Amino acid sequence: THPRIEAMELREYDLCTSVAVPSLFVERSFLARGFDACRLHRNPLGVDLRRFHPPAQLPPPPEAAGLRLIYAGSLSVRKGIPDLLAAFAAAMLPDSELTLIGGSTPELAELLDRPGPGVRLLGHRPQDELAALYGHAHCFVMSSVEEGMAMVQLQALACGLPLICTTNTGGEDLLTLQGSTAWFKKLESSSFVDVAASMAILEFPAGWVVPIHAPDAIAHCLRRLSSEAGLWNSKREAALALARGALDWDAYGERAIQHYRSLLTDQHR
Repeated sequence: THPRIEAMELREYDLCTSVAVPSLFVERSFLARGFDACRLHRNPLGVDLRRFHPPAQLPPPPEAAGLRLIYAGSLSVRKGIPDLLAAFAAAMLPDSELTLIGGSTPELAELLDRPGPGVRLLGHRPQDELAALYGHAHCFVMSSVEEGMAMVQLQALACGLPLICTTNTGGEDLLTLQGSTAWFKKLESSSFVDVAASMAILEFPAGWVVPIHAPDAIAHCLRRLSSEAGLWNSKREAALALARGALDWDAYGERAIQHYRSLLTDQHR
């Protein structure tokens, strides 16, 4: 960021009553720099549900035909691509496939020159092609190290893809919108709970949240999704319900309006 732009933004933060942030990860960055928590309003972004929607024909379930994973975005260290490739290799899933969409950065040239079995590199693709590409996959994986709110996560959920993401992508906020208390209570009886807890994995109806730089945690989620009959379908339905109920731009606008109203009410007290 240019110093003049940074100075202007910092002055705006000082002048305003409230700052809207798109995710818990961004909120934590403000708090770490001493910003007043009461002046922060967290509101995840939205997605166009007319443009991103489930395919007319679903792929075969992963337990029958192999797990198909997809990622869209730049292929860089910041986006956690080395961790994603390591997780896919560690999962050792028969007939599985990982599709990477986006341009690569120079630091990963050697790694992406030999990405490993089952990995497809599609390069840049127009936005208009993404929904169709998502429709061929079972799951979207986002292993970023630093990401305020990756819009591709909303797109993938709207297409019915369960989400595996790190704590630093904004995906945690999206999955939490659906509510998770009842889900965690059900999860207590699962044989996977002890393993997941040791890896700091959080499970939600529509996906999982894992720490950064944790390929083993991602691999654990991939193995579950690939092997447990019905799990992919239940998470797919949860992803669609989440998108319809909380992820369109109308929902984003309503959350913003409610916050503006509360600010106006406080001003007139």
